[in-house]
Amino acid sequence: MEYPRGRAARNVECYDDAGNRLWIIQSLGSEPPGSDCYTDISYANGKLHAFNHLCYQCEIDMESGEIIHARFTK
Repeated sequence: MEYPRGRAARNVECYDDAGNRLWIIQSLGSEPPGSDCYTDISYANGKLHAFNHLCYQCEIDMESGEIIHARFTK
């Protein structure tokens, strides 16, 4: 992955049908920041979920990309 070192790897983006970027999933602000990236996304029961590299399961607002709820799973 080619992301700047020492910053979150904001690696999940949402685009509309015309190719316009609507949002990037919010960073959790984790330490170290370079490990703050998402490794899995899923859609279930009308909700978007993203699993963070640091073992956080996040519910994502599909309109803004903001984290609604984050739960540590390890």
